[in-house]
Amino acid sequence: MRFLLIVGLACLLAVYIHALPNPPHGGPLASPPAAGYPPNIYDKSPIEPKPQVNGEVHAPKGGAISNAIARAIEKKKEKARQEAEARKKEAERVRNQGNGGTPVAPPSA
Repeated sequence: MRFLLIVGLACLLAVYIHALPNPPHGGPLASPPAAGYPPNIYDKSPIEPKPQVNGEVHAPKGGAISNAIARAIEKKKEKARQEAEARKKEAERVRNQGNGGTPVAPPSA
């Protein structure tokens, strides 16, 4: 058990030492890479501005998703309004049917 502990600590020490940056050797500074080579990944790149959020989310085909959602909501509201109107007419028809067809005032709540 003690052996495994020593081996594990030695591995951790090796990983730590390997991750340390190399000390400078006093030679000339490294030249930038030639054109066509990828830039140094450690160089600081300018931070790009964040895109402005305007509420429009575009689908892969280019249509605005928020407009589609708004149309679907309006369609659902219209359907609910029509169903409520139909229920109201049906309740009025049933109420009038019991009175021989004479209109009756709706009960007060």
